[in-house]
Amino acid sequence: MVKKIILEKRRLHFHETFKIAYEEVSYDDIVFIKLLSDTGQIGLASSSCDSSVNHQTADELLSFLKRRLIPSFFKWPLGQLYLYHLEIQKVFKDWPMAQAGVEIALFNLWAAQNNLSLWEHFGGLRKEYPIAITLGIKEINLTIADVKRRIKEDYQIIKLKGGLNLNEDLDKLKQEKQMEKY
Repeated sequence: MVKKIILEKRRLHFHETFKIAYEEVSYDDIVFIKLLSDTGQIGLASSSCDSSVNHQTADELLSFLKRRLIPSFFKWPLGQLYLYHLEIQKVFKDWPMAQAGVEIALFNLWAAQNNLSLWEHFGGLRKEYPIAITLGIKEINLTIADVKRRIKEDYQIIKLKGGLNLNEDLDKLKQEKQMEKY
């Protein structure tokens, strides 16, 4: 059973500013969820809000979770994951980041209590996954340099953000296509 719930917000600063079509950000406020069981296991999760997308801030999410994620929420044994899924959808309705965070923390706690990895629980189809990264919008020469650096760092999937200038976006994709041999 869940003995203690710890909720906190932390500001994480990026190594460099991340630019997308509608904003530039150099940090993100993250809400961390920590569930502690009566037998000493821990379930962790984090949630990030984008007020431009879901109209919710990290402060609002933290406040909402403090009101709704209370010990009485955990009324069934942790193995009743489907009942918790249904309850999460109801209690945290219209708060997708709360739903995701609570469910992930619960799954992590359940896995810890059962000495399982979530990889095993969800079928263990692969032991390795390609490493991916998303790069924000930059000038073409900076984008190409960043892509080359990330290839050297062994990223196998590189996603480029775009949307400000179609011709520049297409030029970047043409350049990246030529780098496949790199």
